[in-house]
Amino acid sequence: MTTICVARKAGQVAIAADALVTFGDTRLAHGYEANDKVFRIGDSWVGMAGTTAHFPVLRRALGALPKQELNLGSRDEVFETFLKLHPKLKEQFFLNTKEEESDPYESSQFTVLIANATGVYGVYSYREVFEFDRFWAIGSGRSFALGAMYAYFERARTAREVAELGVRAGAWLREGNGRYLLLGGVSSLALGGAWALVFPLNKNLWTSSYVLWTGGWAMLALAVCHVAIDRWGWPAIGRRFGVNAIAAFAGSALMVYVLLAPGWWEPLYRIGFAQWMTPRFGPYLPSLVFALAFVAVWWLIVYGMGRRGWRLKI
Repeated sequence: MTTICVARKAGQVAIAADALVTFGDTRLAHGYEANDKVFRIGDSWVGMAGTTAHFPVLRRALGALPKQELNLGSRDEVFETFLKLHPKLKEQFFLNTKEEESDPYESSQFTVLIANATGVYGVYSYREVFEFDRFWAIGSGRSFALGAMYAYFERARTAREVAELGVRAGAWLREGNGRYLLLGGVSSLALGGAWALVFPLNKNLWTSSYVLWTGGWAMLALAVCHVAIDRWGWPAIGRRFGVNAIAAFAGSALMVYVLLAPGWWEPLYRIGFAQWMTPRFGPYLPSLVFALAFVAVWWLIVYGMGRRGWRLKI
């Protein structure tokens, strides 16, 4: 169970990895076994995800390559190096290259991240090579790590902060610690509800009771999304809001002001929702439906932006 992250920012490159090794149901933390998943080859740092047996093999195989064959300074050079390495893995280390009958090529059975002064490269099992501009992650915790690094990248000061956060997020959520989100959400709701009896909820003043109450719901929502999307594989239907959060937040506020200025906001709600819904369902349902419709409109907007590759950033 591995999470390896690499990041480039502010003229720096950082690579980080967790230190857990598993043998079936047995787990060895760093204090019980020297299980470094990142090692140095020349001027490059290499991190690998795969079966434990690959680690000593790849260290030995890369370290034994003649200098004229060990070139990791570009995407093409990385490809050539691993292309030359593959037959050595078969002949000297008895690599089993078959994964599936339908495999188009022999597999090297591992995934590698390489970080050096020239860039960040990912090498996958068929020796396909990718070059990453900002960050990437591999291993069983990669989806959690990538989400955390994406969310934090613009605010981080250094590449180390991004890579370290990715590893921590990947390892923490991969281990099933989402239950702590549930516990934290319930606790925050309880504290916020109790405190609201003394210090009322007020969004405009951002009272501490309001922060606890809304923070609790946010943690519960995150726990549900983590289980449904990351564990059960449900589609991430709200992802477009995350990708274009600034556009949705600022654009929706601007839309309210635009509708308020000429006096269109009130008749839109009254005619479109309240006038025919209130007699049948009471005053609360039309307000809820109006809010959901407003969110749906902006979901369609950010969905269209996502389809076209448009992202609003500061």
